[in-house]
Amino acid sequence: MINGCKGKSVHTSPLISRKGSLPSSGSALAIPPPVSSASNSRDHRILAPRRAPASAKYASIFSANLSEVVLGAEYYHTSEVLTLLLTYQLTHGSGKVCPPIFQNKPEDLELLNRQGGASATREHSYPDELVNIGVDFDGVIHKNSKGYHDGTVYDEPVEGAREALQKLSEKYTVIVYSAKARRDRGLVNGQSGTQLIWEWLKKHDLNQYVSKVTSQKPRAVAYIDDKGIKFDNWDSVLSQVDLS
Repeated sequence: MINGCKGKSVHTSPLISRKGSLPSSGSALAIPPPVSSASNSRDHRILAPRRAPASAKYASIFSANLSEVVLGAEYYHTSEVLTLLLTYQLTHGSGKVCPPIFQNKPEDLELLNRQGGASATREHSYPDELVNIGVDFDGVIHKNSKGYHDGTVYDEPVEGAREALQKLSEKYTVIVYSAKARRDRGLVNGQSGTQLIWEWLKKHDLNQYVSKVTSQKPRAVAYIDDKGIKFDNWDSVLSQVDLS
């Protein structure tokens, strides 16, 4: 809950924990004492326990697992947006993905967060590092024979791409990454690069093998890229780069 929004108390979510889930009997939130008109109305605090735990030991555990978040907002709608953004960041930080606005049907969420296949986890790494596999789009899945051309996704699939994506998707979560998906890329025919890629994947019935399209390098067990240079040592790398 948020307190101090123009003298009214409002509900917000979610419960944010510093060290994990709280005991169920103490997981509810409550409003701190109302602020007076002389108080700083911008000081909105959330994550206050509804009631004091029964024992001192329980109180210590409860307190240690809470983080106070000061939103610094004056109006309810601002607090709501900030809380939503914080929720998205915490979700992304956990290795999951929030579905885009208006694309939040259960099947959309399942597709975005599909984590089948590999299960081994390297020490101190995110679990999805050995579940995801990153695949470049242009030149690897999409022929891209004319380069940027008119900004559309105009070419046919690279030979063997369908079979390869199908096999990869049976063990890994396939993440397609492309500069086309960058947010600073202008719209083409009213569509973003990400939308154009998804549209093309659906057209060629390849979307069933892909879990996400992004402009960022994903955490992954490996990256498949037509412009990549495998690093062994710097002498080897520099010998493959045109430095003239």
